[in-house]
Amino acid sequence: MNKVSQVLPRGFAQRGIPLLVAGLFAGQAWAADAVGAGLEEIVVTAQKRAEKLQDVPLAISAYSVQQLEARGVQTTKDLSALAPNLQISESQAEHGSVKIAMRGSSLGNTPLFQESMVGVYIDGVFIGKPSGQQFDLLDVERVEVLRGPQGTLYGRNTMAGALSFVTRKPTGQFGGAVGVDVGNYGKLATSLSMDLPRMGIASVSFGYRENHRNGLVKTLPGSPVSSLDSLNTQSGRLAMNLDISSTLQFDYRYDTNSRNDRPPLGQLTYVAPNALGGFLDYYGAGGYSKFASTERQTTAGANIAVFERDRTEGHSATLNWDIDPNNTLKAIVSYRHTRGQGALDIDGTNLSVLDNSPFHSSYAQRSQEFQWVGHTDRWKYVTGLYFFQDQGSTHDRSQSFPLWGVPAAIDKYTFESRSSSWYGQADYQTTEALTLTAGLRYNREHKQLSRYTIDDAGMGAGGWAGGVPPTDSSKEFSATTPMLTAAYKFNSQTNGYARYAEGFRTGGFNGTASTPAEASRPYAPEKAKSYELGLKWTSEDNRLQINSALFMSKTTDKQVVVFNAGAGGVPLPSISNAGKATSSGLELEAAYAPSDTMRLQGSLGFLRSKYDSYIINGIDEASNWPVGQSPRFNMTLAMDAHIAKTAWGTLRGMLDYTYQSEMQSMAGQKARPGDALYRTDQPTDEEGNIAAAGFWNGKLLLKGIPMGHDSFGEVSLWVRNITDKQHIAGRIVIPQIGRMNLGYWDEPRTYGASFSYRW
Repeated sequence: MNKVSQVLPRGFAQRGIPLLVAGLFAGQAWAADAVGAGLEEIVVTAQKRAEKLQDVPLAISAYSVQQLEARGVQTTKDLSALAPNLQISESQAEHGSVKIAMRGSSLGNTPLFQESMVGVYIDGVFIGKPSGQQFDLLDVERVEVLRGPQGTLYGRNTMAGALSFVTRKPTGQFGGAVGVDVGNYGKLATSLSMDLPRMGIASVSFGYRENHRNGLVKTLPGSPVSSLDSLNTQSGRLAMNLDISSTLQFDYRYDTNSRNDRPPLGQLTYVAPNALGGFLDYYGAGGYSKFASTERQTTAGANIAVFERDRTEGHSATLNWDIDPNNTLKAIVSYRHTRGQGALDIDGTNLSVLDNSPFHSSYAQRSQEFQWVGHTDRWKYVTGLYFFQDQGSTHDRSQSFPLWGVPAAIDKYTFESRSSSWYGQADYQTTEALTLTAGLRYNREHKQLSRYTIDDAGMGAGGWAGGVPPTDSSKEFSATTPMLTAAYKFNSQTNGYARYAEGFRTGGFNGTASTPAEASRPYAPEKAKSYELGLKWTSEDNRLQINSALFMSKTTDKQVVVFNAGAGGVPLPSISNAGKATSSGLELEAAYAPSDTMRLQGSLGFLRSKYDSYIINGIDEASNWPVGQSPRFNMTLAMDAHIAKTAWGTLRGMLDYTYQSEMQSMAGQKARPGDALYRTDQPTDEEGNIAAAGFWNGKLLLKGIPMGHDSFGEVSLWVRNITDKQHIAGRIVIPQIGRMNLGYWDEPRTYGASFSYRW
């Protein structure tokens, strides 16, 4: 077997390659009047200054608002698979949190105390926790995806990369847009975006979006709720720009996101019939195992009134001072807070097997950043100071087998962190073709956590039996992250680079520790060293772009999540430093405009991730554990074609396809019962497996419908998951309760129509 067939998914050579060739070269007959030659040029600010995308010497993808609208991207989760080796999924059992994985670095769980692997930024403001990273993309101008460690310019918790959302500035001219989306499952979304006329030195814009969808799963008669997996969100945004003088500008941003949903169904796909000595077979009428099914369920039971409510608000202010034509000072201050509550029926049935009800969480963050950006004939430089503080708390009540008198676990933790850092980066153009870059960042951080767990029986007795008594812990962490780059301009069309960068995910304490010793024992920062070679090429007529990157990343003190039994029999996630891991791969991106009326885009990602060491109880089990959320292969294709230009507007057709090979939802052991390394309290790789899947989406759009007085309308018909692919997107495996396996499904086929009016 050749190496290519080992890397590509089974059957891809027979099915995928013809599809790829057809997608890239078919459709020339979709003729229409010319709408503009060449590919769209995108300017990004990934290095704290405006640069053309093709000139930035790192693996970066950028998407304009037009591209996002064409692909139907409306939330953070919708960005998944747009860029190579990027996976974004909702946290199991919740809509409001996301797990972002990039280049083999993933977040296995999303407790509030845990840090991200991929930094998320809105207008330069860091979003501290996954619980605040799932939001509607309201008035977004572009999205930048930076792959690989970004520890120098972006700092903590960017060891895998960064997502940067840049919102549009007010225009100062009166205008706006209103929109309505309707679809199956009772979907109804409305939106408004408006710019007000300039008032003196002030320009103001605002936007609002509301999205409602009925539940994807109906509940059985007698359930306390009528459906599961419903959406009800509201998002708002206000932007104000003050042109104080020709050299001094002030920007203020406010955003808010709230939701009142029914959480998704964790469908029971397996439970051992003889689990717990056959106890589960007799639990409830007819037994628990009868509810297990590997086919997607459209009806299910619930024994509690599940819900998910949260609200996030953010404020940021930026002062920009152009000292002279070559130097700029910038100050950014921000404050964000998130509050949430909910109730989860984790077992996926109308039996009282495992519930999490109620839970409450609160999180707040503050940041200040001061930047100095400048350049001379041969030098470009940026330096800055950054200060960050956050605090949060979570209060959970979880219970397994309540009807049999097993006491509930009352779990609470609070945490606080304070960090400060200095960073600097300088580019020196040694010749017309060669530019050398060096950067360095030093980060220092103080963390503290207070934690306790108790069961109902312990509370009644005034003791801590079966739980964790109040435990206070604190520790200082620090990290230094350098970066070196050599960029070479072969000619006006071709740029190449070699890059070395480091990044880290900060350490901390286990907010869900199951013992006092574990609660007071810190886990160390996870650190990555990355080596990358890249080549970017644009054809002379600007109709074809091909970008490639070859990378290898070495991780030490890798933080992994395992589940241990806690108070009340409830499994709790625990974080430890497992050892070392290596991720390597190849990324390809292409954009092609075969005519003035068609755009084709595609990307390929190849990834190989493995543990070099994985120490458990003093034994190296690296060969026993795969790396979670690391698909070997991922691909996306997209076509945007102008079909016809008429008196009623321009008719466009859009089609896209994404594919991802199989992966682990959560790291599971390769060992099986009887093997020396098998652990009964941990899942297997088979139990945590996510199958390979591909999804088609399409849209037909009539754009630019004349409405009079410089106003235009749009009408579109759209379908997502055209083939109605049934696919499990994530899993929760609980070995302690009969090897319970819960599957969380991707959305079924959805379709609808959208209407908008712009003036």
